[in-house]
Amino acid sequence: SLILFPEGHMHQGKGIDPFNRGGIFSAVLTDTPIVPICLYGTDRVIRPGSFHINPYKRVFVEFCSPIETTTLGRTEKKEIDAIVHDMIAEKRAFYEKNR
Repeated sequence: SLILFPEGHMHQGKGIDPFNRGGIFSAVLTDTPIVPICLYGTDRVIRPGSFHINPYKRVFVEFCSPIETTTLGRTEKKEIDAIVHDMIAEKRAFYEKNR
């Protein structure tokens, strides 16, 4: 198993930044399923640019539906970073709207 943070840095603000393609595309090259995971509340546990951890705040973790990379078409393989990004962005938008 491999866990990637495809933004490549600690995001500041609402939403999520564009993803770096390399790590996600390696799953396509190796026919490995991708399970997008959305984390909420990390900004309250550790602020960007800080190493101070607030142990009294919660982080919520939500798993998206797995993507079976062996069944992807050529176009989907080329756009896998955008597909994963959109899945996580949709979960995050729903969370932000309903918190």
